Amino acid sequence: MREDLTDPRVRDELPPFYRPMLYSESESRTPTINSGGISGAGGNDPTLTVIEPPLLGNPSFTVGVSESLAGAQAVLVIDTSDPGEESSIPETGAIAREEIQLSGSGSEGWGSVSIQLPNDPMLVGQTLYGRWYVVDPAASGGLAISPVFTISLFNAGAEAITVTGESRLYNLSVRANLVSGRNLITGFVVRGGEREILLRAAGPAMDAFGLDGLDDPEITMYEGQTAIAHNDNWTNESGDYFSELGAFEFEDGSADAALEIVLAANATYTAVVRGQNNSSGEALVEVYEIE
Repeated sequence: MREDLTDPRVRDELPPFYRPMLYSESESRTPTINSGGISGAGGNDPTLTVIEPPLLGNPSFTVGVSESLAGAQAVLVIDTSDPGEESSIPETGAIAREEIQLSGSGSEGWGSVSIQLPNDPMLVGQTLYGRWYVVDPAASGGLAISPVFTISLFNAGAEAITVTGESRLYNLSVRANLVSGRNLITGFVVRGGEREILLRAAGPAMDAFGLDGLDDPEITMYEGQTAIAHNDNWTNESGDYFSELGAFEFEDGSADAALEIVLAANATYTAVVRGQNNSSGEALVEVYEIE
């Protein structure tokens, strides 16, 4: 064969060979984090984590904050206008005003909140604004403030926002390049009954894929603000069934981390991955439902 036999319609994604657009490719639907904010302890700026789709009626839209004063009071405010960088925490928020106490240590505090977005079709296209406010004596005015994030509510149809029967998410994965001293935070909610899951933090295993993996990841599972499970170096003494779940293998005795745990229903969980000795590199967090 001397010529390329690829159908140009496939190559150029022309009819009838369309492909669906990924959520991450939609500039109008993904959250946007803007500049600004007020620094706190250690000169750190409160760092936002907001990656979930602002789908109308989303029952667990999660917003996280990190790089803040551990143990401090933190308040998430989401409104129809920018809550602002005033010297006091807003008393109300049109969509949400949630208060938590940050976990962690020193100026590496972190936390997250899951809220239900409005399920009003009249709000499709409505832009919402959110900020974290962290009580911090080291900040100007005693209050560290995150940059403002914006989301635009969208509706993907009733079938996309209604969970019925035995519908469930079997696998979730998030990858990030962790720099020294930073954490990778993944939050999720369990509904409809307790679930047995496998939680993994791949670091050295990423080298096999041509990536510079995190040398020695450790993973901690939190229910709300309480640590309920932890693993540093995984072993397969209890039996390795990764392949049965569709997961790639870890080498026996590797420095990758993994744990099995039964999670109660109707609770919010957060998986926190960090590198030992402030190491840097690519880390992959995976959640599998064991069925």
